[in-house]
Parts: sequence; structure tokens; C-alpha cells
Amino acid sequence: APDKAYGTKNDYKQFIDECHKQGIAVIQDLVLNHSYGSSPLVRMYFANGKPTVQNPWYNVTSNIQNTSLQFGYDFNHDSPYTRKLVDSIASYWMSEYKIDGFRYDFTKGFSNTPYANRSDSDYWASSFDTARIFNLKRMSSEVWKRKPNAYMIFEHLTNNTEETTLANYGDILWGNMNHAYNEATMGYNSDSKLSEISYKNKGWGYPNRMGYMESHDEERLMYKNITYGNSAGTYNIKDTLTALQRMELASTFFYTVPGPKMLWEFGELGYDISINQGGRLSDKAPKWEYYANPNRKHLYDITAALIKLRLQEPVFSTTNFMIRDSGNIKTIQLNLGDSSVFIMGNFDVNSLDYTFTFPSAGTWYEFFTGNTLNLASTLTTLTLKPGEYRMYSNVKLQGTPPAPLTGTVVLTNDNSTSFRIFPNPFSSQINIESQEGIQGIDICTIQGSLIKKVKETDISCVNTSDIQPGFYLLVANLKNGGKIVKKIVKY
Repeated sequence: APDKAYGTKNDYKQFIDECHKQGIAVIQDLVLNHSYGSSPLVRMYFANGKPTVQNPWYNVTSNIQNTSLQFGYDFNHDSPYTRKLVDSIASYWMSEYKIDGFRYDFTKGFSNTPYANRSDSDYWASSFDTARIFNLKRMSSEVWKRKPNAYMIFEHLTNNTEETTLANYGDILWGNMNHAYNEATMGYNSDSKLSEISYKNKGWGYPNRMGYMESHDEERLMYKNITYGNSAGTYNIKDTLTALQRMELASTFFYTVPGPKMLWEFGELGYDISINQGGRLSDKAPKWEYYANPNRKHLYDITAALIKLRLQEPVFSTTNFMIRDSGNIKTIQLNLGDSSVFIMGNFDVNSLDYTFTFPSAGTWYEFFTGNTLNLASTLTTLTLKPGEYRMYSNVKLQGTPPAPLTGTVVLTNDNSTSFRIFPNPFSSQINIESQEGIQGIDICTIQGSLIKKVKETDISCVNTSDIQPGFYLLVANLKNGGKIVKKIVKY
């Protein structure tokens, strides 16, 4: 959503133009269920702490009695004045800013149907609402008159009968999968119904479920992994490396499912600061240094490889697929013509033997390792380690996955005595003293791009005259396979 803190209107236009050059659509978030007292539309017809009955755009009170679903002052979406306002707002963003579509906040509020505390479904305004359907279809049609390929995304979260009607009309519905995927990443599989991410599982005719594992309203998966993760013996999901590997497992069962997906910021690096730290709406620190952590970068590379497969391989857009998620071993099968993909993962905290039913016998290629599996029949028993995931295909998939991780990453703090950098900040050189066995130094941007390599023989005094002033990461590559990462600053 726009905010003056991000820059000027021309900055935003330039940003959108640059996105379009890169093939990236820009979707505007709009909150048209309600607004607050600073709105001139509220203030022009306002008395006794609420809009008056003469207000052409607002209800006097919300049609929903549940105070958890009341925000500011409630727009009257049955009013012709509100409808004209809603249409003109969308038209303006598309014509003036070349916006490609919209995500509408809390669309279950877009009617005047009264929702009283009569039953659980009514209390949460989720039962089928004919007036609401009419208003939303009308709104979508008006947008599509102006831009036929515009994205219309609703944070709706009602009963499936209503969402099915909208999905089959062409609207995209917000699909909250945070709980199910987090239960799976933490190793608690009794309530991890990953199949709910499938539009087919909901009976929709079109792939219009916008699935997400994390959002601005939901807790970070990694935070809960390292805080509440399950364990067995030496396998402990609270360990950061193991928690990151569980994120790779979940990602393999997320991006491969046909239909649109949302990736929340830094989720591809295992962001692990709680959404509630400092208050839910507080600023959260960006973690650019995560790119230099090989474990986190490996999750990033797995995520990138999976998204690239979605773009390159038609089988990941098939309508012929099935998710089996009833136990600790979960599978996805996708078929398109003669091509088949068979994905398996162990969401338990113990190694498991499992008899899989492949789509066909013959040679199968495992994407992440490059190994082949020759099957005389469709049935075969395999052992999967805890958190292990595999993706087999009967035709080799395009792309090269990241190499498996080796060694242990060691992140030292600035007070470490076994590894010392001085001066820092620095100007023309860096001196390094270390009790660790170091085989070389990499200096990287904060985003993780390599700009300088230093051999083992030259690490005690590193010439930095060829580096521009700025913030960097110094990565010491240890002889035991581990790494030490420190922030450095050149002035």
C-alpha cells in the first residue's frame, strides 16, 4: 500500500515502470471496507462520534456485531455513491499509475447484511451472502472493463461456498495456510492438512487460491520452529540448521502445487524474528546479512529453483494432480501428458520406511541430487530421513538445484576472541587475527554478492583500496568446512 515514507508519486511511477521492464506485475493493496476519522468523506457527514444517516458513503454503524471485525467507519457498499467511488479509485490507479491489479482488504465486509451473534458462522460473517457476492462481482466486472487481465484478489476468508462462487467468477481468494505448514515444519503432523492449499480440494474450477505460508497477519514459521520445534534423539527442529531444512521441505510442498503463491518478505531466507516483537505493527529489522549465511542462502537457492521450475515446466500448471497428506510421509503427484512428477517428504522427526506407489515403472530422475531410480514396478519401499524431501520425474526437469550443504556454519559475535578484525570501520586495509584454521576470505555485499577473494597467505593484512566505501560482509572459510561471518564498514 502507498505511503509517503516510500517516496513521491513520481518515484512510485518509476518503480512500476522498472518492474514492468522486468516482467513483474504490481498489485495495489486497497482498504475499502472502512476508513478512519481523518477521511474527509467521514467528516463531511459526521455527528455524535459516527457518520450521520445523510452520509452517502458510510453506514452509521457496522453491519457486523462482532467487534473483532469492526475497523474504523464502515463503507456502505450498497450505496451507488460508494460504488462509484470504488470504481473511480480502481480506474485512477490503473490509468495514472499503470497498476496491474488489486488486493482488497477484508472483503467479507462489503455488504450491509446484518451479522449478529446468532451462531458461530454468522458471528464471523462467513455464511453465504448474496448481496456481498453481487457487490464483489460488480466491482470485479468494472475493473475488467477497464483492464481485462487485471488481478482481483480478495482477503475474503468466508465459508467455501461463497469463495467457490467468486473463484469460479475469476477472482483470486486469499488462502491462509500458516497453521498447517507451521505444524508440519515443527514436526507436529496431526493438524497439518497441506492439501487445503489446493483449489481442487476446495471444489473450485479454476486455480484461484492465493496460498501463503506467512503474511503480515501470521507468525513467522522459522520463529516457531526454533521456539517450539519437535525433537527425537539428536534430531532437534529448534536447531537453526535443522529448522532451515524443514523450511526447504515445506517449500518443496508449497511452490510445486499449481496455483498462485505468496512469498512474504525474507521468508526465502528463514526470517526468524517474531511478528510480535516490539508489537505486531512495529518495524522489523531487515536481515540482509542472511544472504551470506550458507545455510540460509541454501534455502534461498532451493526457493529460487522451485519457482524457476514453475515457470519453465508446464507440469507444474497441470490440472491433474493429487496431494496425499494423511500421515508423516506426504506426497504430491503431478501428471501432464507423458510427464509425471512425484514428490515425497518425511515430516516426522524420525527416519521412516515407506512403500510408495509411483505413477509408473521405469527410470525416475531425482531433481535435487541428480540420482536415478530404476523401478521394475510402481511399488517401492524407500527410507527417508527426518525432514528429507525428494522430487522424482520420469523426464529430466530443467535447471540445476543448489549443491547439498556441507560443514557447519559458525556465526561469531563482535566480541569473539578467537577471530578478530581491526580496524573496523576501516579505510585502506583490514588486519585479521584468528585462532581458527582459515583457508581464505570472501568479502561480499550485504546482499551476498562476492566482490573480493583473499587467499590464505594474504589474510593477515588485506588490502582494501579497491573497495568502495560502504557496508560489507567478511566471510572466513574455515578448513573444517564451516564459516565465520562478520559485518565490516569501509569509510
